[in-house]
Amino acid sequence: MLVSLTLAAKSRAEDLPDSIEVDVRDCAPPQFGGAERSIALELQLSGIRSVERRVTDAPAARLTVVLSCTPSVEATAILYDLVTANEVARHFPLADTPEPERARALALALTEFVRGEWLGLSARSEAADGPAGVAVRVHPVPAIADKNGSAAAPVPAPTAAPRAPAPAAPAASATLPVNSPPAPKADQARLAVMARARFFAQYSTLAFGGSAGLELGRFTPRVEALFARSSTALGRAAFGGAAAAIGFEAFRARHGQFAVAAGPAVSAGVTWATGSSDRANVRVQNQIAPYADLRAELSGALRVGAIDLSTLLEVGAAAGISEFAGTQLAGGYGGWFGGVGVGVSY
Repeated sequence: MLVSLTLAAKSRAEDLPDSIEVDVRDCAPPQFGGAERSIALELQLSGIRSVERRVTDAPAARLTVVLSCTPSVEATAILYDLVTANEVARHFPLADTPEPERARALALALTEFVRGEWLGLSARSEAADGPAGVAVRVHPVPAIADKNGSAAAPVPAPTAAPRAPAPAAPAASATLPVNSPPAPKADQARLAVMARARFFAQYSTLAFGGSAGLELGRFTPRVEALFARSSTALGRAAFGGAAAAIGFEAFRARHGQFAVAAGPAVSAGVTWATGSSDRANVRVQNQIAPYADLRAELSGALRVGAIDLSTLLEVGAAAGISEFAGTQLAGGYGGWFGGVGVGVSY
């Protein structure tokens, strides 16, 4: 989605154009919903006196902002003089900027970019008197070719009296002005802990436990342990399992503060069954066996500051253990299962 904001004003400073059209090209799916509002506000505070629905005067410049969210979060801005056809570009890395502050930080950086580069593009003419405003037009645009700011040449605007061209300033890189600690990068390891419940349908066994591990990009290595109990007329049985597991997020998407992921996971470890009885004529035999499972996982997360609050659904099949009290099945830790989990990651 492309949001076009046409800003026209008599600037308070001599280093701003008389009017500027701003094209903001968001990621797919969109992740910078407030960017266009923040950019309009900061440019207005730089010299725009009022906000209107439409502006009749042709803009003097165009600012194209291309946002990229994969593999890293970044923006490329191109300031284009519609009269002299000169342009200058600048790259803004956003991965180290906390996500809630990205829209406003980018707007501040773009305002300084326009202020600092405009005089290098063209000699300034006298600003026209009259009401200033902002026009908002929403329309689709083609997909961006790459993350380096490459885009089709701007559509020519209505011609104006030519001004003497000035040499274009070279492209440069900048870091956004943010006065807070950097957010974790997408590929940075995060610690994750989760409380889990798993139901083994074949044995009607409900086990409770938890897991602890890391989030390494799309991979989620962890250790898990769950425990269950059951009782029969002959006595009581206890089951448990401990395993090392790893998941892979084959699909994942993030929209603002919300994220969802899905993919397979495998685990391997040990499982055990112990029993006890109050009857003297009942002999108890404890067991231990290898354990392995294959499962599909679906997870969702809500970002709260630097912490993700997460939920999990899983379904799979396991090779484990079962225990009998005489001829009666006491329970087991294996077979088809489904499970849920809640946790946090940091």
